[in-house]
Amino acid sequence: MIDNIVYLICNLLRVYLIHRFIRLFFEDVHVNKKLETGAYGLFFVINSVLYLGLHTAWINLICNIAGSIFLLMLYTRSWKYLLFVSTLLNVASVGSDVLATSYVLSTYQDGDTINALSFIVVDMILFICVQLINKFLYVNNKNDTLPSILLVLVPGSSIGIIYMMVYMQHHLPIEIIMVSMGILLINFLVLYLYNMLLESMTQKYENKMLDQKVHTYKTQLEVILETEQRVRQMQHDMKHHLTEIRLMAGKHNDKDIEDYICNMEYYMSSSKEFVYSDNQEIDSLLNYMLGRAKEEQLNISAKVKIPKNMEHSFNINVILGNLLDNAIEAAAKSEEKNISVSVIMNKGILRIRVENSYNGKVNRSAGRFMTTKSDKEKHGLGIQSVREIVKQYNGDIDFYVGDTFRVIVILYM
Repeated sequence: MIDNIVYLICNLLRVYLIHRFIRLFFEDVHVNKKLETGAYGLFFVINSVLYLGLHTAWINLICNIAGSIFLLMLYTRSWKYLLFVSTLLNVASVGSDVLATSYVLSTYQDGDTINALSFIVVDMILFICVQLINKFLYVNNKNDTLPSILLVLVPGSSIGIIYMMVYMQHHLPIEIIMVSMGILLINFLVLYLYNMLLESMTQKYENKMLDQKVHTYKTQLEVILETEQRVRQMQHDMKHHLTEIRLMAGKHNDKDIEDYICNMEYYMSSSKEFVYSDNQEIDSLLNYMLGRAKEEQLNISAKVKIPKNMEHSFNINVILGNLLDNAIEAAAKSEEKNISVSVIMNKGILRIRVENSYNGKVNRSAGRFMTTKSDKEKHGLGIQSVREIVKQYNGDIDFYVGDTFRVIVILYM
């Protein structure tokens, strides 16, 4: 009786691991939650009934293969991809079964009842497989502030503990099974808390980027409204301005005419517009970030030469937003308080240069420059995002430290 109860609990956890395994390959695919839950619930029921009723390995294998294909059809209709993921999943699943039964039982024949401890070990081994696949798939895309590969130590050490308990007892009393079950639940609690923490950090970073985007559009709207107001006022007074210029021209006073026109240009310009490249998205972010720099009383230098309809503006803004955020904070702590930014597109190559004064302190670890901010996790996500985007475009990012701190990014658009 106890074996069947443990099996049902372990099988439920195993179905959850299968869900995690599949989602590694279809992270961005949106599926109806009710349909997804129902499909996995049906798979759990059929799988459990067949095992408890027949205890036949071949039927269980066929059920798992057919069930995995059925579940994968929720996410893709590509048969090549479907068969690839299904094969990988079943290799991991069968491998876990084989390792677990050989680990606990010296001999096993088809039709034998597998003891409860094997079910627990199966889940732990499958847990390890999921984490290894996760690390392999996202080795260059996940941030390193939460190293998921270390989670392998949790089920790995748990298996070692169970082995030691069995070795010392030489048999499987109910106490060992209950303790092992508790260890398994702790494993899943660790996995659940890790996923919650990772999602929370990712959500914080996404909220920060969204908040920044809202502020950039707000700044650009203020620039447009202020400019329009000045233009309307200038249009209203244009008759008087033309009369004044005509009188100056009649006196052949070229210097006064030049000064007067310069004053008109200055009046028509917006105090919040630091750059203008006719690319609204990038102009919005740069005007917002340089506006922040102005509030910090920094000396600003900006040069932007990019096409009006340049693609990938969102990715470029992620790079600019993170680099300028660092530069502004560092320059504000320095004595010189200088910051400059250059964004130039030439023959399909985008060159971004952000340079700032700093207080002479840098934090370098393993050959990389690290943040000096207190919120290292959130900031780490930002820098990692920059590196990921640079890699997408087969680009380069270099840091230079001297009298100033300079970052140069090259993207092959």
